[in-house]
Amino acid sequence: MIAAFPDASLDELAFAVAELSTDDFINTTSFVAKRLPRMTSNASLYITFDPYALGGDPAVDVVTLVDAVLAKKGTVGVEELHKETGWPLRRFNPAFAYLISQIEERRVLKGGTNEYPARGFYLNDQDRVELHRFASRMRP
Repeated sequence: MIAAFPDASLDELAFAVAELSTDDFINTTSFVAKRLPRMTSNASLYITFDPYALGGDPAVDVVTLVDAVLAKKGTVGVEELHKETGWPLRRFNPAFAYLISQIEERRVLKGGTNEYPARGFYLNDQDRVELHRFASRMRP
């Protein structure tokens, strides 16, 4: 953070981090004797800012993922889904994180990967109904 914003004071950076955390864009873990906490991003950061920062929109991309997922049965693996899109990882991950936020947490396969927010998920019929409705709301 300090390297990315060399002209900002430590007070300004700490305030910005606290503000991002308060607005649920990042998670923070504080350490004793360190002013800036450890930070990890939330999907909401990318969903909110990607349209402005990168020109891509995870809220549009998630509909493409939902359509692909609804054509599948049972467990959906992240690597296979990523390959199907042909998107770079930076475009895929925010949309995938948005998608899995719509799945019952107990059916999301967490851990085991550093490249993706989850290894995949298992869909039941209720998830399919909810994903279908979610995509209908998200379509332009």
